[in-house]
Amino acid sequence: MNVQDENIDMEQLCSDLTRVVVDHYLDGLNHETSMQVIRRACDEAGTMIGRILAAAQHEGPISGDLLMEMRASEEDFKYRLLNSARLFGPGQILRTHLEDIAHRRQNSQ
Repeated sequence: MNVQDENIDMEQLCSDLTRVVVDHYLDGLNHETSMQVIRRACDEAGTMIGRILAAAQHEGPISGDLLMEMRASEEDFKYRLLNSARLFGPGQILRTHLEDIAHRRQNSQ
């Protein structure tokens, strides 16, 4: 299948896929989640996003080229997500957001 023939918006596909995969891998994080767990989840999510997008964008027969494209795409998305993982560090915006959510839950009980 040629993605250009299917009129697939690859930018939208990338955005939607990233949201779904990240939601899956980061589900259940809270303000007590260790950075080790967050980095591992980001690494796994990046790998999955990279594989799926490389396969979706690949044109031509299945060959070693696809594997090389997948590996490059995996590394790209792992780098992006691991770079974003720093936002979960102590005092950073996403960690603060998770702490705020935890406090609101405690106060509502």
